Amino acid sequence: MNTTNSRRQYIELRKHSLPQTLIFFGILIVSSLLFFRYAGIDAAHWLLTSSLKAKVEREGEGLNYYTTWRMEIVPEQPAGKKTESSEEQAKEYSFDPLLSILPVMAAFGMAVATVVTGILPQRYGFVRQKIEREIINVLHRYARIEYGDHTDSELLEISDRISTADLREMHDLEEQWSVSFYDLSSLQSAIQWRERSLPGRLLRIGDAMGFYLRSHFTQHYENPVLGLIYIGAAILIIIIGLRGLQFIPKDKPSLVLFAISLEFILLIVYAITLIYTKQSPEEHQEPEANLGTILGGATTAASTNNAEKMLRMFIALPRHQGEQHPKDQQQNG
Repeated sequence: MNTTNSRRQYIELRKHSLPQTLIFFGILIVSSLLFFRYAGIDAAHWLLTSSLKAKVEREGEGLNYYTTWRMEIVPEQPAGKKTESSEEQAKEYSFDPLLSILPVMAAFGMAVATVVTGILPQRYGFVRQKIEREIINVLHRYARIEYGDHTDSELLEISDRISTADLREMHDLEEQWSVSFYDLSSLQSAIQWRERSLPGRLLRIGDAMGFYLRSHFTQHYENPVLGLIYIGAAILIIIIGLRGLQFIPKDKPSLVLFAISLEFILLIVYAITLIYTKQSPEEHQEPEANLGTILGGATTAASTNNAEKMLRMFIALPRHQGEQHPKDQQQNG
């Protein structure tokens, strides 16, 4: 298997080709539509009929199987009781399944496109190229620590050294390079992942994606994802407000469901971002309790002087009556 380990190839990997982009978005669109056709429609119909006890019509005059449903919700009434108020009467709603689950469709398509283009050969894999680029980037970083200005052969040596390292050697590299053990372990898993066959890469795609999310995505896109969450929340608030003001009819809840599902997907994406975000050194560094900090000295010399003063004060303390110095006890004896 050919591996990309030169600086020139790293620069080239920063640009995606047209076939890579077309394949990625083609898989995204096709998988989203297939999900809607064979899973989304049936799931929406089941949810309406089982949870809301609604009578759903998907075909007929003025209806469309994919975009326009008519549903009727009849409140349950005790046996023998007559319907008195309007709230107890059957209500009809117009439901758009495509609009309601559009964010879920897009998320599913994005996940499928990410996995498929992650295991494809680098020439066609949109995500595969991103993973390869970050592997080379991190290897360059460690090679600079080890060799300074390094060659491609030294970069290959670093890659082989990390790939074949056992647990003890990984801890040695952690101390030698002053890097996180989890970062080394994640890089090792990614290097081993790219050397696997196609089925092996598919089964261990989580290793490569975890490495990419930790080393690149969370560092560059955490704030944009958080901004999208606020945008989704703003959209949800506006839509609910317009519905409360009757600008959006109450018998057409699809737009509200769209906003809710959009915010849900964005929160899931942000949760994944937080899971793979690196901790800063200050967050997991334990404070050292040494003599200098206890005695209030900022430096080693200051703490030594403070300790010496405290010892002198202790020796000079007056003793209780009846307590004699050891030398006095020998003389009296």
